[in-house]
Amino acid sequence: MKFRYSGYVVKKVSKRCFVGLGLLFVLAAPTTGVSKLDPEPEREKLVRQLVAAFNDRNISGMLEVLDEDAQWLSIGGEKITVESSGKKLLRDRMASYFRRCQSCKSSLDWIQTTGNRVLAMERATWVSKTGLKSQASLSVYEFRNNKILRVYYFPAEDQTRSTNSLNQEVRLSNSHGVSLGLGESYP
Repeated sequence: MKFRYSGYVVKKVSKRCFVGLGLLFVLAAPTTGVSKLDPEPEREKLVRQLVAAFNDRNISGMLEVLDEDAQWLSIGGEKITVESSGKKLLRDRMASYFRRCQSCKSSLDWIQTTGNRVLAMERATWVSKTGLKSQASLSVYEFRNNKILRVYYFPAEDQTRSTNSLNQEVRLSNSHGVSLGLGESYP
């Protein structure tokens, strides 16, 4: 291969090199969005901490990630119900809930951060008199000063799942997920 020196060939090669290097930097850049300045992964981590504390029945652990004025809200059609407001009331509600539903566990089917909120599809599982039950619902976590300020729960999705797959999920999902079950749609 022969290379001739001419201004045109050098300019053409230089432009290709710069375009190639630029493309390489774009493709090699991290796609997770993780940086010390990006609070989004931290918010998802806080939601997962809340989930783990719920599954461990660790009310103090749950309260650690909550704002002092934390609220749980259930959304149903045109109605929004405040299920709990403030840490003290939440502590009392969760103690009562854990006494009523000792088999309740939660998991996250998926989780996504958008701005100051984390969205998740949460799956609650529990054992009733007729066997293992499961339901999923959309939840939205709103943050203030790196603490969870509000949790909005939407109505449960209408889903039918086999008992065998649910039994397997309950065994596998002990450490992830959340669904505090303060609304009427939970056991």
